[in-house]
Amino acid sequence: MTPMLLTLTEVSRRLGVSPRTIRLYAEEGFIQLERSGGRCRMGPAEIEVIVTIERLKRDLGVNRSGAGVILEMRRKMDELAARLEAMEREFDERLAQALESQRRRLNPPLAPTGPRAVMIVTEEE
Repeated sequence: MTPMLLTLTEVSRRLGVSPRTIRLYAEEGFIQLERSGGRCRMGPAEIEVIVTIERLKRDLGVNRSGAGVILEMRRKMDELAARLEAMEREFDERLAQALESQRRRLNPPLAPTGPRAVMIVTEEE
């Protein structure tokens, strides 16, 4: 499903951020604006970035450069968390395989599973 795109004007009104500020964030590479029909549009991910930058500025007094550093660190942390989850899944799979292998080795079947010698009984015996 395609995410809902809002125009720059709609985002500006809803967030209380000037259109110029939003364009500045796009120029500095914080967000990407999609242009269609002569209008700039943006999706939820871009809107979240704008909200984050504005909160950093308002609540912590961080300037745009500092916000950029924080956003990049956040992106790297998300990437590392995803890699760690993948490594944990791989570890769990390998551990399960090793445990199953050890279980089979330590608990062999009660009867041999290979070919059996067949004893032929004749009527003479």
